[in-house]
Amino acid sequence: MLTDSDIHTITNVYRDAKKKSKHKVILKLHAKIIELTGISTEQKPMDFVDTVIKDYHFYARQ
Repeated sequence: MLTDSDIHTITNVYRDAKKKSKHKVILKLHAKIIELTGISTEQKPMDFVDTVIKDYHFYARQ
């Protein structure tokens, strides 16, 4: 389970890495999210991280 703090950190790191084209950072972020959540996915790392962020914000508003 990810906390609000986790998502805040993930979002900031993801945005910075995406902006600066740091694919290795996104790969590490992808791996860490999978480690923390146990989610298995076939999505590309960038798509997966983006989905996690969007889904978290969607469910947090419910």
